Amino acid sequence: MHLRYVATLVIAALLVVLGGCAGSSSVGPDADFNPGIVDGGPMDADAAIAADAGKAASATFLRFFIDTVNDQSWARWTTANNSGFKSWSLYGTYNTPPKSWILGGNYWNREDDVLTSNQFLIPNVKGLGRSGIALTFYSRWSIADGDTGTVQYDYSGLGFQTLATFTGGSNPDYPNWTKYYFVLPDAAAGDTNAQIRFTFNSNTSVNGWGFGIDNVTVYQTQLNPAANLTASDSLPGGLVQLNWENNDAGTLAPTSYGIYRGSTPGGPYIFMDIVQYPSTTYNDTTVPLTQYYYVIHSMHTGYDDTISNEDPGMSFP
Repeated sequence: MHLRYVATLVIAALLVVLGGCAGSSSVGPDADFNPGIVDGGPMDADAAIAADAGKAASATFLRFFIDTVNDQSWARWTTANNSGFKSWSLYGTYNTPPKSWILGGNYWNREDDVLTSNQFLIPNVKGLGRSGIALTFYSRWSIADGDTGTVQYDYSGLGFQTLATFTGGSNPDYPNWTKYYFVLPDAAAGDTNAQIRFTFNSNTSVNGWGFGIDNVTVYQTQLNPAANLTASDSLPGGLVQLNWENNDAGTLAPTSYGIYRGSTPGGPYIFMDIVQYPSTTYNDTTVPLTQYYYVIHSMHTGYDDTISNEDPGMSFP
């Protein structure tokens, strides 16, 4: 094999290994920027991932939009290069692999670029809107005075509003990445189609490294479900006593608990009553010697109910 060809292969392998390193501690601001790993356009094969991104949920968070930023991220955003030499692109410099969105890597004068998410749904809650919506992302930025990067949101096509403007400096952890957190306004009654976007503009003088975005999520913290519900089987006089525990495992307590019961395991359940948090007991008047099945709903205006375990109870005459 020709020695020049061997040397080329070795250099290429080193570039792949070094190009994906996140958060380099090297002195130079571009020490971990690899312009050789850049994605130039959409990849449709996995576009379906984007359609399901907002449906991801966990016991703690309800996610309306999520992009960890990878090769499929072109399907979740649109980019606009209104002027300037650079544009928003996917690069192998990141907070977490494999990619991030970056405008720059040493930007030029007269940049005017926009990165806009697809619309995503913030679903209505009981006709009362939704509260506690938040945006988080990681960013690496170094921007000269007079140049600006902004973070914006839009609800229902009413126009983008600015949450933050970055200029005249760098993120606190630069050249590593910093996590940012912003509370979004409550969504009004009715389902809300929302978008977020990041903009960048530069003037005609001094320039900087640029603006990088990674791990973007719009979400709502879920209510803590009531824990360890038990329904008695031995009280006389047609009473079933319910007891449960306030759950401190999460980050948001309910304002009240809804009492629900059904006649078959797994429901359907019928609403019976409300008790105010932090109460942990309730006496239900029932038909004696009849089996009922109970669940407790954690409740808070603007949040989906979370539901406890089910437990059966039966009273005596």
